[in-house]
Amino acid sequence: MTQEELQAQREAFDDFACLQGQALNRVLEPWYLGTAKMNYEVLVETLEWIVDGMLTPIRQERLFKTDV
Repeated sequence: MTQEELQAQREAFDDFACLQGQALNRVLEPWYLGTAKMNYEVLVETLEWIVDGMLTPIRQERLFKTDV
């Protein structure tokens, strides 16, 4: 992999992480504003689902499961 390809991949990961942060902020906004109650079980399940999707290529290589 060339230096340019590596840099492009890092930038893509950074962009993706930024979008995920924005999405999480949007999901949690009603809780922050006090207009909704937090359902922690659903939040944990959702975050596990997100992380599972992000780590699938890594898990195929390392074969580990994240416990929350």
